[in-house]
Amino acid sequence: MWTNKSKNFCSQFALSVPIIQAPMAGPPSNARLISTVSNIGALGSLGAGYLSTGKLSEEIKQIKNSNGKTFSGKFASGLKNEFISRLNHLEDSVPDYPIQNEVTKKIRARAIELANPEYQSLWAGQGSAKCLDISAAKLINKLVNETNHLLGC
Repeated sequence: MWTNKSKNFCSQFALSVPIIQAPMAGPPSNARLISTVSNIGALGSLGAGYLSTGKLSEEIKQIKNSNGKTFSGKFASGLKNEFISRLNHLEDSVPDYPIQNEVTKKIRARAIELANPEYQSLWAGQGSAKCLDISAAKLINKLVNETNHLLGC
């Protein structure tokens, strides 16, 4: 049951649910966790007690790059492209879903027609930070080697 305090808290921080993810220092607290928590409408927080300033800067950048609502009006993990880069600074003024989704519908449709990924909404999911920039052949070899290792072959 939502109390007035819960409603006020959510309203003040633009949250969907009155949940705060604890800022755990060390490996548990990372961009993937904070982005996931934020994308469900809760308040994510980064525990930075054991992070160097460089690593902290990297984590913050990943968090900012993995959340956005420029395409649909909902926060989601989108692959960064020209559309997101150009409009990211306006994100606070983007209307909520479904309005923004409707506004960008023709842009996305035309980008698909032109096979132009720079103006399509390309969703990455919360594990996108673990993507490897390798060829399909290298990926298959990697998977075969890892499977053989796990099976003891």
